[in-house]
Amino acid sequence: MSMCGMCLKTITVKQIRLSCKDCVKDFHASCLKMSKADVECVTADNLVWRCQPCASERRKSMRFESQATEGKLTIEDVMKKIIEVAESQKEMEKNFNKSYETLYSKIDESTEAVKIQTEEVEKCLAIVDGLVNENKILREKISSLEARIEEQEQYSRRNTVEIHGIPQEKNEDV
Repeated sequence: MSMCGMCLKTITVKQIRLSCKDCVKDFHASCLKMSKADVECVTADNLVWRCQPCASERRKSMRFESQATEGKLTIEDVMKKIIEVAESQKEMEKNFNKSYETLYSKIDESTEAVKIQTEEVEKCLAIVDGLVNENKILREKISSLEARIEEQEQYSRRNTVEIHGIPQEKNEDV
């Protein structure tokens, strides 16, 4: 059970109540002069409700904290601020230029490295092309030589006749 933030009496379970979002105190609907329909409307639509002290405190915090003082600003103050801003801008410009130069040199180095790598890749591709052509030529030579060997073997076998069943003598010229 909780206490009403207005009348300080306990709020029973059956009584209609409303809770402040900021201070989280409960209030009787009758103390707030709200009907059951009003409370149901606030809770059903998930609206934020604040008690009178919290609502007025919130309004105060939304006001400007400091009021501008009139007539206290001099030309010297304005000039000091302008000079500070100009110096700050010059410093930022120097830093920007240093960063820009650093990035430019890094990009230049990267571009040079890419050029060198491109040249090396082109050399490697030329070597690979040469090796592919050489490999093709050597395969053709191997095929040609294999054909010649096969042809010579066939030619040498042409005049060779084997006769089975006749004994071979020693020192016989076959």
